[in-house]
Amino acid sequence: MIDHPEWGFRYANFNSDVSHIEFTTARPFPTFFTGEMVRQLFGADRAKKHPESKTYSYIFSRVAPSRPEEKGTFRDQEHLLAWHSSDIWYTFASLGENVPPARPWTETDFRLADMLSSYWASFIKTGDPNGEGLPYWPVCNGNNGWMELGDEPVGHEGMESKVDELLKEYVETYAGIPK
Repeated sequence: MIDHPEWGFRYANFNSDVSHIEFTTARPFPTFFTGEMVRQLFGADRAKKHPESKTYSYIFSRVAPSRPEEKGTFRDQEHLLAWHSSDIWYTFASLGENVPPARPWTETDFRLADMLSSYWASFIKTGDPNGEGLPYWPVCNGNNGWMELGDEPVGHEGMESKVDELLKEYVETYAGIPK
């Protein structure tokens, strides 16, 4: 684990020359959006310090399904949304059927689990999550690249709106992120 006090968070990395993946899960504004902007700026900073390595950033936004009898409880998908670590089932393609307390996984869940486990396998093998048949995952090395891993995975690059520019300015100014 390497500490980056100037960024206010820690990340796992075994060698500064290897590729790195940062992640967040979908949360309401401002945490969700400012958190992703911090990760994009981190990728840009890391690219300056280690131009030979790549950083990949993602937001996991798939809402895990809940059963009808869970409506109104703490397991209701309307309350949980995508939470920290909810991507683990998909990352390891470990969506279990009939395993208490099972979720009613859908074809979308199984397809996403296949994609995510493939991204991770490719990243482990090559240092790059991109692979044959997978939607393109852009590098986060100063181009504001990030991947939304949701119902339909989508890669994003660059400042896509005035809101992105505003968030970048906000994060750089108020979070003390180096420019």
